[in-house]
Amino acid sequence: MRSFLKNIFAKQHTFISSVLLGMLLWVMAFLLLPIETSKISNETIAYLASCFTLFIVGFYVFKFKNTTKFFKNSNNSKYFIISIVLLIVAIAIRYIDLFYYRLVSFSFSFIENKKLIRENATKAPLIITLISTLRAMYFLPLLFLVIKKSKHKVNWLLGIVVIIFASVEILLVGTRKPIFHLLLMLFFSIIYTYGIGNFLTKKNIVLSVITLICLGFFSYIILNKRVTENTGSHLGILKVVDSRYNDFVKINKNKLEDLYNNPTSTALKTELLLIHTGQYIVHGVYELDYVIRNDFPKANGMYSFNPIYKLLHRLKLINVKSDQLSKSHPRDYVYLTFFGSLFVDFGWLSLVLAFVFGVFQKLIHQLSEVNLLAKLFWIVLLSINVAMPVFNLLAGSGLYVFLSLCLLLLLSLKFKT
Repeated sequence: MRSFLKNIFAKQHTFISSVLLGMLLWVMAFLLLPIETSKISNETIAYLASCFTLFIVGFYVFKFKNTTKFFKNSNNSKYFIISIVLLIVAIAIRYIDLFYYRLVSFSFSFIENKKLIRENATKAPLIITLISTLRAMYFLPLLFLVIKKSKHKVNWLLGIVVIIFASVEILLVGTRKPIFHLLLMLFFSIIYTYGIGNFLTKKNIVLSVITLICLGFFSYIILNKRVTENTGSHLGILKVVDSRYNDFVKINKNKLEDLYNNPTSTALKTELLLIHTGQYIVHGVYELDYVIRNDFPKANGMYSFNPIYKLLHRLKLINVKSDQLSKSHPRDYVYLTFFGSLFVDFGWLSLVLAFVFGVFQKLIHQLSEVNLLAKLFWIVLLSINVAMPVFNLLAGSGLYVFLSLCLLLLLSLKFKT
């Protein structure tokens, strides 16, 4: 088993292993969940199968010539310190935006803060908004230290401080996605750097289990606070069964009866948290099926690439109605899988983008052998691949990360003439 894992997670196989890992997690959640679902349409199955196939084919059919050279190693420490300073400034400006311009507060509920963030999105000067978007790359220093196998304690402390500083926003809006994303990237950076064989030690396994337990406890606290704010119900976390993204993946009646008959049972609450996490993983495919079945008008990029449209609108380079910028998805507060979000924008034309994205990942994979920024970018892409059956990590702030890394990579490359 250990030798199999070492082979599947070898550097040359990280692309396909990340894609398969995402699929495996989805299938396991689906098989283990006590849920009632409708049959997925043949069109939805065909669309997803075509997207994943073209995405994988795009990666394997192209091979690029290495026309780049890596920056000198002596510059690494300088760039690390610069990135720390820039990120701290960006995160600080983000909090100025949130507390001063958008008027959020720790005394407000998650719902109130999210509403204020949305309604006051254009109150701050554009330069404030642009600089604060850099905070989305809060994880880069930590990934850099893992990849470089750094033993510099001060740098590790600085990297962790940036993570903690950026995570304060989680306490304002009650989102858990950044933590899951960070853990995914840390997992792949460790596997990519040290190998799965060195990772599977007793110490690391125990540490991983403790981390998952802490993450589960944190998720419980956040989830319980969110549903209590939503409903004010004494049932607390049990009201999560009514969450919008559970509409198409409802818990079966027998299990619901058990939960409602014992609302204070710690064991049942723990089970509900696990079921809820599984619904979180599975529901995107069924949301996509709903969109495909109803053939809604296409958003033409305003859903997946919404931040770009908003920026161009604020720069007065395009004229788009505000309701178009804020409402592109037929159902709010749900995920659609990675390729599902593209379907909302372009329908079956998304197959072309799936192929191109595979080709793009092949380019980054090859560059990762000679360029440190490309290696960091590759880790980010691997985490995106794992999450593909669930949601699109390139949406929202993820798009800022993607575009920023593209720009930084271009600046870091020295092309041969």
